Amino acid sequence: MKTTGIHFISRAVLILLAFSCMSAWAAERAKTYHEALEKAGDEGVLIYLYGPDWNRRSVKMLESFWQKNELERAAGNSVLVALPIYQRPTDEQKAEQEEIQSGFPLPPPHRYRSNPTVVMLDKTGRTYAILSGNDDLGDGLSGSKACQLIQKNKALLAQQLELMNKAEQASGLEKAKLIGQASTLGIDPPHNAAEQIRTLDPKDESGYVRRLNYDPRKFQEEHKDAKSTELESPVLKIVNDTAYSPLQRQETYCILIGQLRRDGAAKNVLRKHLLAMQQIDPNSMYGKITPSLLTQWCGDPAPKTTDKDSVSKKKHRKRDK
Repeated sequence: MKTTGIHFISRAVLILLAFSCMSAWAAERAKTYHEALEKAGDEGVLIYLYGPDWNRRSVKMLESFWQKNELERAAGNSVLVALPIYQRPTDEQKAEQEEIQSGFPLPPPHRYRSNPTVVMLDKTGRTYAILSGNDDLGDGLSGSKACQLIQKNKALLAQQLELMNKAEQASGLEKAKLIGQASTLGIDPPHNAAEQIRTLDPKDESGYVRRLNYDPRKFQEEHKDAKSTELESPVLKIVNDTAYSPLQRQETYCILIGQLRRDGAAKNVLRKHLLAMQQIDPNSMYGKITPSLLTQWCGDPAPKTTDKDSVSKKKHRKRDK
């Protein structure tokens, strides 16, 4: 089939180009959340939460990270807002915080662990990612790790927008699958995604209904009084169902392994389940910790220490001193 000289560029390519072209970054700063939403395009808004009167590190990072060009490059075309969170505000400080916050709802306590925190929102104001603590921001003041995560999450948002755009053109099970894919990228799912999928896929043929509605912590609470013999069947039912994410399956497996150890299971039984749990995703936190658990609980040889590990340990010892 002949094509014209003008090639069709999909919305996905356009969005990804816009999100990833850091040479043309034009991050804009707004004074308030309300102003940021008015200016926001597809790349949304980034909000920096800091504690002027109680969190010294967040104040230092306001200058060393949030106000630097490196952050603006990572932010691309997002709109940036710095929101002070006062612990004991004066009337003037309270008015300042309320003006800047202008309707922005603070993250729930289980996600808002400390300051500084970076909240990533799409152009509608929907939170799709939250960066908080050393795991997300690093343990220094540069925020270089946060910049990497901001870029990564923005690329995932671009994918999510494209999948949801495709879902608008689809119907039935195909639409459910597209919304499911958009909901399992590693950022927060689209608004009402689980409800939409349940309506489109009432028999859960796609598997996304059970994946999006499953919480290993809730499973653990429901089975808190169960012995390992009672736990094994329901745990393995989830572990062997690939509709669940690798992380969900590993976290569920750990519930069984922990109970086996408390029940005094034999080392060979623990070893079998630890290795099976590790195999689900060897590169996850649970996969990487398995060799140490095999040493501590099963008496297996200690994992070999690499030169890289030795250098890292020396750095930590110097820092501790």
